[in-house]
Amino acid sequence: MSRNLTELVRAARRVSTPILGITTSDPQALRATLVEAINGNAPMLDWDCNRGLLHLNTAGKQALNSIPPAERESCVVPQIMLEQARKLPEETVVFMQNAALFIREPNVIQAIANLRDEFKMDRRTLILLSPSFELPAALHNDVVLLEEELPGEAELRDVCTSTCKDAGLEAPTAEVLDVAVSAARGLSRFAAEQVYAMSLRESGVDLDDVWLRKKAAIDQTRGLSFHKGGITYDDLGGLQAASTFGKRLAAGDDPPDVYVRIDEIEKMWAGASGGDLSGVSQDQLGAFLRAQEDNGWDGMILVGPPGSGKTAFSVAMAASAGKPRLDADFGAAKGSLVGQSEEQVREMIRVIKGIGGSKVFIVATCNKLESLPPELRRRFTSGIWFFDLPTATEREAIWKIQLAAHGLAAKAERPNDANWTGAEIRNVCRTAKRLKCSPKEAAAFIVPVMTSSPGSVMKLREVAAGSFLSASHAGVYTPPDDVVEAPAAARRLSVRPEKG
Repeated sequence: MSRNLTELVRAARRVSTPILGITTSDPQALRATLVEAINGNAPMLDWDCNRGLLHLNTAGKQALNSIPPAERESCVVPQIMLEQARKLPEETVVFMQNAALFIREPNVIQAIANLRDEFKMDRRTLILLSPSFELPAALHNDVVLLEEELPGEAELRDVCTSTCKDAGLEAPTAEVLDVAVSAARGLSRFAAEQVYAMSLRESGVDLDDVWLRKKAAIDQTRGLSFHKGGITYDDLGGLQAASTFGKRLAAGDDPPDVYVRIDEIEKMWAGASGGDLSGVSQDQLGAFLRAQEDNGWDGMILVGPPGSGKTAFSVAMAASAGKPRLDADFGAAKGSLVGQSEEQVREMIRVIKGIGGSKVFIVATCNKLESLPPELRRRFTSGIWFFDLPTATEREAIWKIQLAAHGLAAKAERPNDANWTGAEIRNVCRTAKRLKCSPKEAAAFIVPVMTSSPGSVMKLREVAAGSFLSASHAGVYTPPDDVVEAPAAARRLSVRPEKG
């Protein structure tokens, strides 16, 4: 735990702050640290919904005697515990574990509010501990919120070194330590200790195993999945301007430590403009915008027709830079219980910050830019990039890559690929392999987006022309010279007849 948080808690005690709420990924470890840091003869008690009130020191044991034994047994109920806490002696500190699970219940809200003035008078303190907090409006002015940051580089170095020492191994080299610290960023101290301990071998720390265990730990966070490696820019074909930007970003000053990919971002907060009456989408969007602003997270938005390479490029950025990637799904972070969605999205943001700090780069794909709130678009200061259908030169590069990837002959007979996307070339190669036929024959089972939905493509081009950066060539987007207009029949199909 950072010394800053310890000092803040001590300062709060000095001025008799009655109620603190602390966000922490390891409540037990934080409680033990605070008990030691507060010192003195203050009675210390701990509460959880399974064991009720327990004493943490001798003075705390004596303080429990203030509550009759029969009533003490009922203290497993949070409301009753908070009511009984009014009988505790002055300067008592009560830790409430997993408080966020209970602070939205009306009786608990009122019981906490009732403690404020009484606790302030005689320097008693209620410390609410939880992995995340979303306070009800009734407690906004009563609870002082603090946050325990996840371990930084220096602390993780100490953890890794001490873990090796405790196992009777030599201290890791500086090179190994750098990788080990990078692999454990975003984990709590306890989780990092376990990951390092389980990754020890006679030769030292197994770095590959650390990454695997890190992935397993991060994947437990609702809405986040951890990835390392994958396709690179060499596997794309075309998209030269966007690839050049990505390479220069990774090699420049202050490069990203982690890339966060948000696929189809327009669907994540579709109800944020008022369609979501629960307020969950609005809360998630607000929390994300604050995190971007407070931490200086940069990013880029990739716009274009389906299959134009947006998703592939968003994957390739991290792999090409040799950095980890987090896939963020804010829809998956929504829960059915009151307050659950708010807590889970904040835990997502907390983990992202723990892994990348201020060096987080967000890559968002989008099919319909008009669905994005203006305040969200402004946060992506590395620009909006348009991914058009590939040019003839780009299609040729994609064919070479996909034919080789699917074990097809380089000179295999191909279909007329005018207006095809890269995904359609990949799909026809995959189908040809499965059906043991030529790509030309397999094309009978592919319907290009320019045939099925030419109007949407044309509309995107109109919006992008002169306004967005081009993924294929330097500067703003201009339609390429060799774009072939959609067949007339397809254009007619894309126009809906007016009613009446």
